[in-house]
Amino acid sequence: MREAIKACECGPDVSPCRIMEIKDAVVKARIEPSLKRETEAILDGLGISTTEAIRMFLTQVRLQKGLPFEVRIPNAATQAAINELESGKGKRFDSVAALFEEPGLVADLQS
Repeated sequence: MREAIKACECGPDVSPCRIMEIKDAVVKARIEPSLKRETEAILDGLGISTTEAIRMFLTQVRLQKGLPFEVRIPNAATQAAINELESGKGKRFDSVAALFEEPGLVADLQS
């Protein structure tokens, strides 16, 4: 393995001195082709490559010492709501104010 190269032109005011590693580790993963295509299109729209996105993800895992997002399985009520919305059902509102003016909604949300 190649040794890390010290990038030390920072002077005495910067502590600790940062070490710059050569990027030669490879990550391989098998994923569905449609997932790859769809995410590459999204990332391209953001102006970043898949490699950069993976590097950002792994950096966040290291910084947070865990996944940088919460991983949960939705309960039955939440899954039912998701299914209802994905099937095109559910009530739509023109504004947040109209949502909260809906009779019984606020009481339903508090229970």
